[in-house]
Amino acid sequence: MKQSKKRKLLLVLLIEDDTADALLIREFLSSGKESSFEIFQSVGKLSYGLQIIDSQKIDIVLLDLSLPDSSGMETFRRARRHAPHLPIIILSGHDDHELSEEILHEGAQDYLVKGQFDSHLLLRAMRNACQRQIIEEALAKERNLLKSLVDNIPDYIYAKDLEGR
Repeated sequence: MKQSKKRKLLLVLLIEDDTADALLIREFLSSGKESSFEIFQSVGKLSYGLQIIDSQKIDIVLLDLSLPDSSGMETFRRARRHAPHLPIIILSGHDDHELSEEILHEGAQDYLVKGQFDSHLLLRAMRNACQRQIIEEALAKERNLLKSLVDNIPDYIYAKDLEGR
């Protein structure tokens, strides 16, 4: 008999001020046959979302860039500064290639344009974002361990190129 693995339910914070968009995202997450995500909370202001991050165990953030108390790149920057340990996926009403590149470069896990994704794409982006975050944390831990080792080793370490220089 095949045993099924029970998936851990990951809690999602949706920061979205448009009620229709928030309902659609909820529907996308609930319609996924194998969704391991549940919207823990949905708020319409960045300040409320940051308070929830401080007080609750959240696994991933879906963030609209146009909110009543913040807009554009500054919305992402504030969220990232406040929660650098959380994967953040941007949900934007603007298909702005330059902005998406800048936001991804600064640490967002994905940039999805509203109206251009379905439940399958959203769930895949969220699963990938969570996995990427786990990998990035493991790499940071390894990097810090290696740096600590190199900084505290009593012997000198020399680096040579292929020609022995």
